[in-house]
Order: sequence, then structure tokens, then C-alpha cells
Amino acid sequence: MERATRQLQQTFEVVKTGTGISCFSESDDSLLMWAHYANNHKGFCVEYELLEISKQLQFTPVPVIYSEEKIVVQSLFPESLQESVTEIVVNSLCTKSTDWSYEKEWRIIRDSNACGDKWDKEKCGALLPMIKPTSIILGCESTHSFQQVVEEYCRENKVNLYKMEKDNHLYKLNKKQILSFNT
Repeated sequence: MERATRQLQQTFEVVKTGTGISCFSESDDSLLMWAHYANNHKGFCVEYELLEISKQLQFTPVPVIYSEEKIVVQSLFPESLQESVTEIVVNSLCTKSTDWSYEKEWRIIRDSNACGDKWDKEKCGALLPMIKPTSIILGCESTHSFQQVVEEYCRENKVNLYKMEKDNHLYKLNKKQILSFNT
């Protein structure tokens, strides 16, 4: 049993280092997400059309499942070990605690085989061709100089630009349009 556990751990490490994840959210106005993932409201959010990303990358985004239960290994039989590891990795990459459910997250999971020669072993990931964003949203604390750089990019590429503003009466963010292009 100890040998099977070691083999499982080794196989898991190989699969893990050959797997990349892109994370997306259905929500653009979460105070927590702006604080956690956008440098405390100083960063930005990039909006994409998820179906277009799926077409471009030829891979289907999957929703994260929020659960109270962790993913566990059901069996350590050597003949099903590789299949079990792959299932465990995929399930563990698509499952999070219910505490994170406010993120409304979707993930694209790609392995080194799917990325081909674009896979960077050192960085355990790949830079793949991406579609043009539908919009960019600046955080409510983004600096003027940062906003100017992003505005220039949006003008050149005809990408809609918004900036979040803190609501005066509620604990929420409101999206204010800065640039609009008919796309």
C-alpha cells in the first residue's frame, strides 16, 4: 500500500507540472475579488466572450464546483492508477470550498500535450493565442497614469473601457463607461 501511495504521489506531480489553468469569473463587481485579485482595486479586469475563447483554444471551459467535501482517492489499484490520477487532478482543479462560491468561477484546463510546442516546462504553462477582449474594467483605485496606458491600448484596439466606482450609499461597485466602440 505504501508503494502504491508513493507511485500515486509521483504520478500526481507529473500530471500537475504538465497542467495549466486559466481562471475566469462571471462576476465583475465583487468587492472581494477586486481586493484579492486586482491589487486592492488598483488593477483591472479583462472581459471576454467565453464561447469565443472556447472556439479559439478548442477546449471547453468548465464551471468550478463548490463543495464542502474534498476530493479523495477511492482506490490505489495499480491497473487503474493512471486513470485515477487524471480523474483526481481534473476533479481537484475544478472543485473549491463553498467559501469561494462568490467567485462564480470557470476554468480552462490545458495540459502540455494540448499546448504542443507552446508549452514552457520551466513556467509550467503556455502563452496561447487569445481573442480580443470585449472590455477592460479599471479598478476604482487605479492610478491616472495606469488609466492612460490602458485607455491608449483600448483606443488602438477598439476595446470598450470602464472604471469601477464605489457606490456612495451601498457596499457595492458601479461600472462607469469611459470608452465605447461598436463591436
